[in-house]
Amino acid sequence: MTDHLTEEQQAAELSELMLSEYSRENQRRIFKIVKSESKGGLLERPSEDIFEDVAGFALSVLEKLSIRSLEFPQQHAYAFKMLRKLCLTSYSITVLVEDFEGKPRGSLDHASVAVLCRTIIDTAIMFWYLSEEISAEEWEFRLAVMNLHDTTSRVRLFKGLIPDEAEKQRLRRAKFKKALEDNALFRKRKRQDRDRLLGGQVLYVNGMRSLLRTMNYNEEYYDGVYSYLSSHVHSLPIAYFRDGPEGDPLTYYFPSMFVGYALHHAWTMIARAALREVEVSAIETEVDAEMLAEMRRIAATHVGAADYLDRASS
Repeated sequence: MTDHLTEEQQAAELSELMLSEYSRENQRRIFKIVKSESKGGLLERPSEDIFEDVAGFALSVLEKLSIRSLEFPQQHAYAFKMLRKLCLTSYSITVLVEDFEGKPRGSLDHASVAVLCRTIIDTAIMFWYLSEEISAEEWEFRLAVMNLHDTTSRVRLFKGLIPDEAEKQRLRRAKFKKALEDNALFRKRKRQDRDRLLGGQVLYVNGMRSLLRTMNYNEEYYDGVYSYLSSHVHSLPIAYFRDGPEGDPLTYYFPSMFVGYALHHAWTMIARAALREVEVSAIETEVDAEMLAEMRRIAATHVGAADYLDRASS
């Protein structure tokens, strides 16, 4: 039991806390009651606390490599841009959440947190793709696919806004399409794959799901998490249909509960990206040893395991 309280006393305190204002201290107390068997490790805390530490570790990695990154080869330089984006998005989340300190739980902007956490997931996957150890020939192939995807997107962007610019992008797209068709690795692909890549809609040459597997992330679990976070981007019914009437305790507490859920899935991705950068840049001896060990513990844990839903809801 927590603090030698009876189960009835814990339940009463928990109910009171859930109706209280949102604060980091209240979140820690709720976590302590719900997770009464927690041993107090770095990862056995509310998601807000873990997110702050993991994002801080990623930022420390970014800062250590900022000068060196000026000399990174093209592939690594692009990956490093994704790490910077992860840190910037994490900062935006931190500012957003901190602004609600001491305010009613029901006013917490959980939908915006969901949008930013989904951005972190997307960015971490792209970072992983760009940081894979591949041959120069493979990078040339991937870059050709990315260039074609880029110009295809620009044609769509400008055709309804600036027709002349859209035409310029069509010419660039034709050039990149020809470069891809001439690529040696592209020509080794099956006809179906070649047609798919030439459409300009494909970004990851072997599919995004191949990356999830190497990130130790369950594909079906990812589908559920990503779909749920995306529903808040598009304001789909699943994002708000289950809200109760005004004054309903669940409606009041849900935003803070959902923030913990979203942050949990964001920091699992940030940790993987930060750890990968540490290893790629060989700076293990330059970072905090305790945090490095925790990043490795996170990366070694298969996201989608049976206990993940419990942790995400805390």
